[in-house]
Amino acid sequence: MITSDDDESVSQKAQLIEIPLDSHSFSFESETIAFSSVYDLHNANVTCHCFIEEIDPSFAEFFYLDSRQGIILGKKDGTVVWREKIHEDIRDTKLLVLPDEQVKKIDFIRVPELSNLFNMLFVFGDQGTVMVYIKVSSALVELKQFDLLTPTIYQIEKIRDFVYMATFSTGKIVLLEFNKKLELKSIQLQGIYGIAHQLFCFRDDTLFEALLESSSSDTTMVQVKYKPSLISVTDNPEAIKLLIQESLDELATSESIIQSITHQEESLSSQLVSINKTLYALRNINRQRELDVNNSLETTGFELTVRPVMQSNAYESCSGNFNTTCYLRICIKASFFLELEQWDLNVYLMREGVGQQRIIPLAGFEPHYEMGIQRYLIWERDVQVDLSSLILPLEVSTELVMNHNESSMFHFPISKMILDDFHFAIPVTKDVNMTMKRRGLEEISNRLMQSYYQQRIRDRNNPMYSLYVLDHKKYTTRYETEAVFNEFKHSMVHVRYLVEENLSDEKYRSVLGSIFNEGRILKETQQILQNGAEEAVFSLCAYPGSLITVNLSKSSTKIIDFTIQCIFPPALFKAEATLLQRIQRCFTVHPIDIKKNDLRQLEDMVFHLQEKYRQLSTSQDDKSLWSELNKVVYQLYSIHQNEPIAHLSI
Repeated sequence: MITSDDDESVSQKAQLIEIPLDSHSFSFESETIAFSSVYDLHNANVTCHCFIEEIDPSFAEFFYLDSRQGIILGKKDGTVVWREKIHEDIRDTKLLVLPDEQVKKIDFIRVPELSNLFNMLFVFGDQGTVMVYIKVSSALVELKQFDLLTPTIYQIEKIRDFVYMATFSTGKIVLLEFNKKLELKSIQLQGIYGIAHQLFCFRDDTLFEALLESSSSDTTMVQVKYKPSLISVTDNPEAIKLLIQESLDELATSESIIQSITHQEESLSSQLVSINKTLYALRNINRQRELDVNNSLETTGFELTVRPVMQSNAYESCSGNFNTTCYLRICIKASFFLELEQWDLNVYLMREGVGQQRIIPLAGFEPHYEMGIQRYLIWERDVQVDLSSLILPLEVSTELVMNHNESSMFHFPISKMILDDFHFAIPVTKDVNMTMKRRGLEEISNRLMQSYYQQRIRDRNNPMYSLYVLDHKKYTTRYETEAVFNEFKHSMVHVRYLVEENLSDEKYRSVLGSIFNEGRILKETQQILQNGAEEAVFSLCAYPGSLITVNLSKSSTKIIDFTIQCIFPPALFKAEATLLQRIQRCFTVHPIDIKKNDLRQLEDMVFHLQEKYRQLSTSQDDKSLWSELNKVVYQLYSIHQNEPIAHLSI
């Protein structure tokens, strides 16, 4: 059971008599050094601790503790934990948290004559919060909370059970005393002039030492004895003057605190209004999405687009695609009531649950004008896609994140898309296209791939450059003599589909355009189809220099044929896989029956190849493995190349 009582705070004055500081040093209690090493107390976040030799079973049950012996730690972030040692392991259990406060003092009291009933845990925060957990029966622990309504507590020390002495940022020293009914009484001590930064209490209950800082920044140590007798201020000008000055100081401090709280409230109110506006808009966006209505600036006041783009330092040259960098251009258009400056945009680049995350602050929205009229706000960034560490295709998803703090974040998913190699297909230049027509695909591809290899090996930033310098002749011809794919003779792949017999010429000529226009502007698609609607010519960013052509033709009135050509097998196979995936997304594909005997033979060959790969050691020659793989590819194409693989609805 948890209860909360209002505190009864009494402010009185007690006389202080200064005693000259003699040569003997002050003393104060501390825990045994062994405990510090055993329980790992040397941590900058730990502000105080209290060793418990045997905690009462009711507290152990209330806080779900495994051990009866341990240490209660207070931390800078307001967390109070129970630390226990079980065998050789140190285990922490969170007991409670003082929000936005630093724990200054922890004390556990067990009254001997009432030990079976009366146990109490005191926790003091630096902003004046006091939490007291009391055992009121063998099965019941009660909580009482007090608020001192004071400035920041510098230090608090225990004088005896239920009596504590605290020093505050204003210089006040206050005696805090709990009576038998656990009612709190505070007594301000008079006679200390300066700000007390440290207190050292003695066992005789009336003597303590204080480290004081005066108005002139001089620091002195004084030893003080106090008498708990009230002082009359009647006919005592000095006492009246002191009371007035202390009241003025407290008033100034209170005004400063009120102003700070007012500014915080205004800031929080403004943030709350902004958040409510944005959440309301996001709710409308989600409602539109549930109705299968596309989000646009006109319908919801918010629009996000993700478009693959490429940048090259030499795009117009024959070798321009050697230095192409891939990006995702993310553009957000928002109405003025959407305030997203304090939000983040998370971008996930994932493949089968593995990938990369980019967190981009949504700062820097700029107004967009049309005919001199401000229409909306726009934000645009490019996110690099590193193909050396990411393998296409990828699932790209975006979400808005309101990052208030680490423990509470609001996520709002925005978009999802598949990013494949055709998004980063580089159109060839007119000169390269003309050379390919005159000399053939194989000759220009060999020349471009050799140029690409030479550019890499002779790049002084490349780790292999030192090998090139040592053996120039060997590495000049390495591409031709040591290519691992020389076993493969495939440079052409056919993919055939059944179509309607009455397929119109307009639909037929739109097929390649529909496949390659995803994520592109019209001009880029026209560059890829510069030889007409039945031929696409390009290279892939992942395989620079490897030219690829995709030709569309009609084998009969019911069959269309995609012919893919490339002399570099990895690029050829990647183009085929990407084409099949694009066709699945762009059109309706209906499966057809394939001879099961052919498929069974192919499955057996793949299984045999997998077993051989598992048995292959690093020291063995892998030429036989490449030969087996080549046979599997031939068998695959013998099944699929000559017959349609599915029915296509365009």
